[in-house]
Formats: sequence, structure tokens, C-alpha cells
Amino acid sequence: MNKIGFIGLGVMGAPMAAHLLAAGYSLRVWNRTAAKAESLVGKGAARAATPAGAAADADAVITMVADDAALRQVSYGQVGLLTALPAGAVHISMSTVSAEVAAELAAAHRARGSEFLSAPVFGSRESAAVRRLWGIASGAPGAFRRCCPVLEAMVQGVTYVGEDPAAAAWIKILVNMLISSAIASMVQVFTTGQRLGVPPATVMEVIRSVFNSPVYERYGSRLVSRDFSLHFPLKLMLKDITLMLEMGGAAGVPLPHAAATREMVVAAVSQGFAEKDAAGGLMQAWERASSKDAS
Repeated sequence: MNKIGFIGLGVMGAPMAAHLLAAGYSLRVWNRTAAKAESLVGKGAARAATPAGAAADADAVITMVADDAALRQVSYGQVGLLTALPAGAVHISMSTVSAEVAAELAAAHRARGSEFLSAPVFGSRESAAVRRLWGIASGAPGAFRRCCPVLEAMVQGVTYVGEDPAAAAWIKILVNMLISSAIASMVQVFTTGQRLGVPPATVMEVIRSVFNSPVYERYGSRLVSRDFSLHFPLKLMLKDITLMLEMGGAAGVPLPHAAATREMVVAAVSQGFAEKDAAGGLMQAWERASSKDAS
């Protein structure tokens, strides 16, 4: 594979696309807000006028968009990527989306002679910038093998989880729930400790001793240092948790932790933190709520 289309140049997509350029791939990019493509065009990427333009003549087209609706929007219609992706080429979906959309698009590609690989990633803007994302992938084994070099140009590693295109989507949502719960728990622990006179930095020292986990280290360190810069927006955490609850409902499994975390996130969104960083927004909203409760 050499010619790659890339659709979605947001917080995560832009640095991922930049890694492909650095690895020597021929890249054609499209983003709903055209200005976000400028830096990549300056580095040698070609600009596409539509999602179809990004997919035309490509060996693979990558989508890194916000949600189910956005993925459907760039895939279907007169200017959707499905109209232009050549037979035998692969659509690599790297967004966190529902298993239903993954299965739906896999069927749509089969009908047109192209292939679909579900390949969402774990990490944040910071991880994407230094190629420390971790990927999971599901779809036809041949498509996965062909796409491995492309994926490995953007991530530190990728785990293949089977032929069912829905499998990677399910696993991504399940693991995202663990990450969201960890963030929400640390927010509550740090806020309560602070109220009791225990500095968050002291609590974090103990967390490091008990949990040897990149998730606790990454998000806990940011909360302790009050680094609330945007790494992953709170509105997308809400989307992920909602997908988790829908998935649990369909499977007949109650998810009380997911429901409780969603309540925290909804409260923070209602306070105006939707576009803020997930961890930072939750922390600030919880501190505000705790202050009101104390008064």
C-alpha cells in the first residue's frame, strides 16, 4: 500500500496523518473544516475536496471521525467514500463507533468489492503525537495483514481480535469504560482527599505504588498538576459511555458503574465542559459541585 486517503483531522487524526507522511506514504486528506488540513498540505499531503476525493484511487482510506453519524456522513451519499474507493481497497475505520455501524459498513463494502477493517485506537492527542497509541483490529485476515504497515506507522502496536468487524468496536467500548471509570474515580478521590487535607500529589504517590498502570499514571498526573489542556473532549467520553450502556442493554447486562460515571459526565457537560478535556472537565465540575455541597 502506498496511496492513502485520510478523513478526519481533529485532535487525534491530524498527528496520525502526519506520521503517515513521515513514513513516506502518498497522502490525500479531507476534513469538514478545511483549514485543519493546512499544516498537512504544507508537509506534502494533497487536499481532497470531498470524502470521495480522498478515497479515489487509494489503496486504503482511513476515517478518524467523532461518532456513528459522522462516519455515516463521510461514507454514504454522492460524495461519500463508498462511491469512489476502488475494488480491493480497504476502508480502515479508526474511530470509536458502535458495533452496528461497523457491521453495516462491512456489508456495504462487501457489496461494492472493497474491504472494511475496524481498527480503533487507545490513547490521546499526546499519545498520537509521539506514536504511542495502541490499536485493535478486526476484519478479514488478509485485509489486516495488508494494512499492518499502515497501522504501524501510526501506533506502537496493534492487536488483531478476529474476523468479525464488530469485535474491535465492542472491545474498544468495553475498555473505554474501564478508562472512564478510572478517571471518574480519581476525580472523586483527589477532590475528597483535598477536602480532608491530603494533597492530590500525596494520593498520587500511593496510586503509583498500588496501580502500575499507564492509565492511572497519565490521567492522574494531569489531574495532580492541573493540566487541563485538551487531550480528549468530554463530549466524546459521554458518547463512549452511552454506547457502553446501549451495548449492555442489548446484551441484557446491567452496568451500574457505567451509569454512575455517565451521571458525572452529564453533570459536567451541563456545566459547560463538553468541549473541554475529559479529565480536566470532570475535575473542575466535581470541584464546583463539591464546593456548593459544602456550602
